[in-house]
Amino acid sequence: MSNTHFSFDTTAFRDTEELLSENINRIHGHELASWLSRELGRLGYEATDASDEDFGWYFDVQNEGHSYFCTASVATEGQLPDEGHVTVAKNRSLIDRILGRNKSVSDDAVVTAIAAILESSTAISNLERHVE
Repeated sequence: MSNTHFSFDTTAFRDTEELLSENINRIHGHELASWLSRELGRLGYEATDASDEDFGWYFDVQNEGHSYFCTASVATEGQLPDEGHVTVAKNRSLIDRILGRNKSVSDDAVVTAIAAILESSTAISNLERHVE
């Protein structure tokens, strides 16, 4: 998988105590993952609801026959702003990887949509994008 990672400062997306109790490691990120999933749905992408995982929260996105695994977490250190992280990985089969097919590209529609959603939020600043 080729990953695109976004990091940013944020003044939003802290989870409630109830949501934190659903995550084994009590990692913030449900609100961020849910917001991104809803926004992608409004843009016509098929996105699942946010679910917990030991590294934070995730949701899946489908677009034009391709599947994407998206993760979200928010590091809280007391005072705002918090540090947000979103990673997008395009799922590829073993055959695709062996044959070099269906690679994630810099102008991938899902990655571009997530970047635009993050950029449009007034609660997000210092957005950085890294390809891993």
